[in-house]
Amino acid sequence: TVATQNWVHANDYARLYVGTNTSVSFETPTSQHSSGEVMAWRTNIGGSNEPGLRSRATYDYTGTGSTNLYISSFGTFTRSTSSREHKNTIEPIWSSYVDNAIDFIEPKYFRSTAKADREDWSHYGFIAEELAEIDPRLVFWAPKSKEVMDRHMDLEDKAEIPMEDLKTEGINISEVVAILFGAVKKLKKQVSELEKGESDAN
Repeated sequence: TVATQNWVHANDYARLYVGTNTSVSFETPTSQHSSGEVMAWRTNIGGSNEPGLRSRATYDYTGTGSTNLYISSFGTFTRSTSSREHKNTIEPIWSSYVDNAIDFIEPKYFRSTAKADREDWSHYGFIAEELAEIDPRLVFWAPKSKEVMDRHMDLEDKAEIPMEDLKTEGINISEVVAILFGAVKKLKKQVSELEKGESDAN
C-alpha cells in the first residue's frame, strides 16, 4: 500500500481513509471522501455525535426483500432466517397463547428519546417491558448492565446469562406477527361459521 496524505490505496477499486477526527472509512476512488463511502467507522454520527458504523453504499443498494439483519446487544451482525432448515419441534401455536396475547397487548402512542430519532416526531408501537410480562418470546433480551455484558462478551450467548441479569431491549416483530396472524385465522373461522349458520337458517 502507498500512503498519500490521509489516503491508503489498496488497489484501483478501493482505498482506506483515516480522518482527522479518528474516523476510518473504506471508499471508492471516484470521489474525495463521503460520496464514495462504502463503509465507515465514525466518532460523530448523528446530532448527538455518537460513535457508530455507517454504510452509504449498502443503503444505496436497494431491493424488495424483507429485513433479515439483526444486530445483537453485543453488536454482532446476524442474518435472520425463517427457513425450516434452521428449526425443529415445529407445531401450531396453542390457541390459549394467541388469546392471552390479544387480550393484553396494548398498542401505544409515544415520543421517542432514542438518540437517532427526532424529538418532535411521534410514533405508534408497543412497550417491550409490557409484552415481556405477557409472553417473554415477544421481545428481544439484552444484558442489563455493562458489567454483565463484559462478563459474557467472549461467549456472546444470552442463553448462558441468567434471566435476572437480562433486560428487555426491543419487540420481536416476527413473533408478534405470528400471534396476530393466529388471531386473524381464528376470527375468520368464527365468521365463516356464523355466515354458514345464517345461510342454513335461511
